[in-house]
Amino acid sequence: MRPLLPERIVAAGHAIWAAGALLSALELGVFTELGKGPRTRLQLQRGLGLAPASAADFLDALVGLGWLDREGDEDDAVYLNTRESGHFLDRRESHYLGDLLQAGHESLRTHSVALTAMLRGRAAGAAQPDVPDRRALREHLARLHGDALAAAFDFSPCTHLLDVQGAAGRMACAIALANPHLHGTTMERLEQVARAREHIERCALGARVAVATRPGAPRSFAPVPAADVIVASLVLRADAMAWLPELLRQARAALTAGGCLLVIDHLADDARRASAPAMLLSLSRRMAGETHVPATRGDVRAACLGAGFSRTDCLDLVDGASAVIARP
Repeated sequence: MRPLLPERIVAAGHAIWAAGALLSALELGVFTELGKGPRTRLQLQRGLGLAPASAADFLDALVGLGWLDREGDEDDAVYLNTRESGHFLDRRESHYLGDLLQAGHESLRTHSVALTAMLRGRAAGAAQPDVPDRRALREHLARLHGDALAAAFDFSPCTHLLDVQGAAGRMACAIALANPHLHGTTMERLEQVARAREHIERCALGARVAVATRPGAPRSFAPVPAADVIVASLVLRADAMAWLPELLRQARAALTAGGCLLVIDHLADDARRASAPAMLLSLSRRMAGETHVPATRGDVRAACLGAGFSRTDCLDLVDGASAVIARP
């Protein structure tokens, strides 16, 4: 019999150091510097102001973690971004995720002491330090989920996409960029319209993605325009299951023949056994003073069936998020 070893426990401890190394690399601009071309260790030391005594260990740790490549050894070694880090961690790239990672780290740092206090019954949300900009986090997540959805879901039968939650056009643009045949509309709160239009223009999608306005309050609904596929992302907040049925009914009525609705969020599995991201996100909201219980996939599927949809499926995305696909 194989001896019992604490591999996952030790790996979790090491993950803290791995995350710290990644965040330091982002703060120092390692991936952005290497996005300009390969660099030797000495060039990186000079360009980024790294201390010679620790630079080699740090850079080689990034190699070992799979975030950098290295050609050669010793002082002649040349460091390069991996394909993944060059795409997502170079600040100059449109798919840059560093702000999202750094905001998550800041939230963890802010709440690390508060979590134990909350679990011992002390007041949540009291004397909290500044938390990351939730609007920016939402936009980063919408783009990330849009990219994942574009890779995992077949949009070829669709001609028009509608995103009822907006997020400054990030979701609609991510999907439209991967599907050149698709036109889209992003429904934005009035204060987000200008940001959405700016993002659409940066993506050169002005001819294919339009902006419509919606009420600011989540439980207030604007008329839902007709579309082949309707996306509702990150809608499941504290009281969402109270007002979600009305949104689902409107979406059901707006779908064209053969269309579908996609509800995207960090949904727990029905048994709450394999949904750590959803549970941890719920805890973070409670520490910020919200009353929140994570919705399960079963909750959303039941709500969709109650709103008149005939069948539902689930699709895993990224970052612990998933999509419930509802069809009439």
